[in-house]
Amino acid sequence: MKPRSRPFHRRNRRMHNCSKLNTSTNSSSNGSPHGRIRRPMRTSITPMRKGKVNAIVSTIRSEERIRELESCLLQEGVDKESAMQRVQEMFNELTKKQGTSTAEQEKTERRLMSKNEELQATLAELTEVRSTLSTLEHKYAHLQRKHERIAKENAEMKKELEEIRRELLERRRRSLAKKPLDLNQSLNASTDEGVDENAGQLILRQMTDKINQLKEENQRLLTTLETERAEHIAQQRDFHTAVIVAERGREEAQAEMTRWIEASKENSSADSSVWADLMRRFDKNLKRNALLAWTQAQLTAYPSLSVSNFSSDWSDGRAFCALIHNIHPDLIDRAQLHQNGCRELAVEKAMQMGVNIDPQIFSVSTPDWHLVMATVFELYKKYEFSEDSCL
Repeated sequence: MKPRSRPFHRRNRRMHNCSKLNTSTNSSSNGSPHGRIRRPMRTSITPMRKGKVNAIVSTIRSEERIRELESCLLQEGVDKESAMQRVQEMFNELTKKQGTSTAEQEKTERRLMSKNEELQATLAELTEVRSTLSTLEHKYAHLQRKHERIAKENAEMKKELEEIRRELLERRRRSLAKKPLDLNQSLNASTDEGVDENAGQLILRQMTDKINQLKEENQRLLTTLETERAEHIAQQRDFHTAVIVAERGREEAQAEMTRWIEASKENSSADSSVWADLMRRFDKNLKRNALLAWTQAQLTAYPSLSVSNFSSDWSDGRAFCALIHNIHPDLIDRAQLHQNGCRELAVEKAMQMGVNIDPQIFSVSTPDWHLVMATVFELYKKYEFSEDSCL
């Protein structure tokens, strides 16, 4: 076995001690009266004693280490407990925030769903109005063309009557201008012939015949004039009648257009008057918003129900049951609104009122709002009928 070498610093310390001893020996020998060299005393420690010392030192160090470990463990325990408390607090806060965020998310989803329904209802009504306006425009264009044709025919008829009138007046003027000319010619001829005294009787007879002819011609002209005057009056009457007929045709066309507009309004929706009254009552521009406002007003007596749309808020059937109970309290007991089976109950009681609820509404969590809105409108009409019958 190879001997263990001493540490370097111990060897240096021993050499340093030896040098000190040598120095002290020399000084003592020089100054000592006897000249003897004094050697330092060497203290030797037995192995048993050395082991006890080491055991004591190790015991002290172990106790200190144990105390340090205990204090560390105690501190770690406190830190762990506080850390667990902080983690628990953070978890509770996170759970609370998550619950709050979930509620806010549900409210936001319901709000978005309501706005989506409102937008779809607006688009549907705009499409209906656009279709009605397009049909009215076509009908108005047809009536406008018809009116223009009648006006053109009246103008042509008026022009023809004016031409006939001018022609009659011209013929009358010519006839009156021709009579004096013929009479003057006859008188001149009679005067020239009267020169012959022997032809007096002949001239007299001719004059008599001429006068008779003039009388006959005058009578014939008078008859013709009366006939033409009667024809002119008849033509004026015809013209007046034509004007009256044209005006009547225009009025009939206008009346037809008015009737068609009213019929279009009635045909566009059989319940247009009901919708108009409902929208006027709640001051809404959309049918959907007016009906929703009426529904919310009817359900104010049921605080546990909140209706903000025509889709998800009706999927469990409770809103239908509450509305039926509000209209006919004798059909549904109020306690049944807080029980299961409201879907089947709503279908059954609505059927007794004469309203058909499509079971497809309850097949999904967000039913088609068109179906729900149509059903609620039928319930609204039943409500209006019951109110009118009570009055």
